[in-house]
Amino acid sequence: MTAAPSDPSAAGPELRLFCLPYAGGAAGVFSGWQSRLPATIDVCPIELPGRGGRFVEPLPGDLDLLVEDVLGRVEPRLDLPYAVFGHSFGSAVAYELTRHLVAEGAPPVRLLVSAFRAPSLPPPGHRYSDLPDAEFRRFLGELGGTPQVLLDDEEFMELLLPVVKHDFRLAEHYGGLDDGPLPIPVTAFGSATDQRFGLSEVRAWAAHTGSFTFHEVPGDHFFLNTHRELLLDLLARELTSSIGV
Repeated sequence: MTAAPSDPSAAGPELRLFCLPYAGGAAGVFSGWQSRLPATIDVCPIELPGRGGRFVEPLPGDLDLLVEDVLGRVEPRLDLPYAVFGHSFGSAVAYELTRHLVAEGAPPVRLLVSAFRAPSLPPPGHRYSDLPDAEFRRFLGELGGTPQVLLDDEEFMELLLPVVKHDFRLAEHYGGLDDGPLPIPVTAFGSATDQRFGLSEVRAWAAHTGSFTFHEVPGDHFFLNTHRELLLDLLARELTSSIGV
């Protein structure tokens, strides 16, 4: 009797992908990723304090406290090989999370970062988080990613602005690190038309690993949303090559 072909997804996921959102973003940013990526990959969006399902929780005072919070959510789920993905500000959180897990002897198979400058680069001179709220709202409109109908909603913006400004402040004070390369591969995604971070800033992630891959993606700073299908195709390729799932 000939055995039926095995279904690679029937045995369950073989790799867990922890996902960290951009400034002000909630876990819902990654809605739909699970159905779009191979069934062998378990997509695990991380909800940060002060937004989404954790809206009532206080915003962490600094990046170390935020990473400590994320560690507490990730560590119980390290029963599978895993990778970490972050977009924009989420890339800084993903990198710091990865550094901690490497130090604990539980490294991911790959770090994937997107639309953010390398940690080795100095913090930016201009800090948008210091802008008055009205100017910051205009800046968000120019940056894209936030629909105009929401930018015009006073009640919504009253809730969103403190969260976005908080994340911007953490990101704008982050950089100039000299930690040496990670002992794992790093993949970076960037766009030539990203208004926030140029290709050279994203390519500079090469300094943080001995095994670097870069993918140029079309779109603006929020290509995570506007070119999602292409990004997910590239992610699937990188993740399956990492562990053969």
